[in-house]
Amino acid sequence: MRCIQGDRIDLVRVERVIDPRFVSLAERERIRDLRKSGITMRGIAVILGRDASTISSELARNAAPDGGYMPHAAHRASVHRGSRSKMGKLVINTALRGYVHDGLRKKWSPE
Repeated sequence: MRCIQGDRIDLVRVERVIDPRFVSLAERERIRDLRKSGITMRGIAVILGRDASTISSELARNAAPDGGYMPHAAHRASVHRGSRSKMGKLVINTALRGYVHDGLRKKWSPE
């Protein structure tokens, strides 16, 4: 699901570095600049200390319709994708919830 232009996303969430595993806004800006200067995906990966597959996925997932790369739009879309809530299996499946509850009451181990 793409973040549609005009969607409201909390600015604090956009600017916060969630985890070093995820591409930051500063890295996305650097990817744009390096890409514009003609550096290959592998070259960008070396410069940023990332796997080439990370750079490739980032560019493929967040490519603009004209083929360019807009780092701020990419970052907003990333934050939007990460904010989707998902209900847990035990919330959705009442039969499973009952089974787990009964097992825990009998002191069953989760294993």
